[in-house]
Amino acid sequence: MTPSNRTTILELAPIGDLGLLFCCLGLSYITAVHQRPFDVFNSLETHYPIQVFAATLVLALGWHVVLRSNGFYRSRRLAGSVREALDVCTASSLCAVLSCIWLWLIASRSMRNTIDLAVVAALFGIMSFAAFLTTRLVGSRDDAGVSSAWA
Repeated sequence: MTPSNRTTILELAPIGDLGLLFCCLGLSYITAVHQRPFDVFNSLETHYPIQVFAATLVLALGWHVVLRSNGFYRSRRLAGSVREALDVCTASSLCAVLSCIWLWLIASRSMRNTIDLAVVAALFGIMSFAAFLTTRLVGSRDDAGVSSAWA
């Protein structure tokens, strides 16, 4: 892999992680809401689309700050895998808390069931932890293959 390709991939990693978080949030919402799959879109209708869009941008920014502050984009070659797993768990938990707050803010008054929001946030935390751990393991395996191939 050329240095320019590696730099491009490293610059796109935060965008990919945010996309992964939004996918996990959508899957956890679909899983926790007890409606038919196509009726889920009706439950997302809002009378305040601009405010929801602004809150979603703030959520994405909050997730980015959480991931960057937990060292997601620093080199992990010297750190152990246990430390990396703990960092992923911490970041996933904080992202789940931010998601719960976001869901509470954008939900209509009739849909503000605290238990449902907590279930969605817990499912999101579990899914994002599994997804991040998988991507980190695949990434570390690829790095080992690349470094051993060039050694």
